Amino acid sequence: MFSFIRQFIIDQTGATAIEYGMIGMAIATVLALIMGNNDIGFMSTLSSLYELIIISF
Repeated sequence: MFSFIRQFIIDQTGATAIEYGMIGMAIATVLALIMGNNDIGFMSTLSSLYELIIISF
């Protein structure tokens, strides 16, 4: 029983895929927060700045 647990802990098979999955999930979360559909978000700020630039010309 202990050898199975020890072997399970030492085994690294699939660890890279899990790590890439976690990185992808983190990137998707950040993008969802940035591109969110709220009035105080990053995209709203960019839109306001774009309108100011267009008006100034």
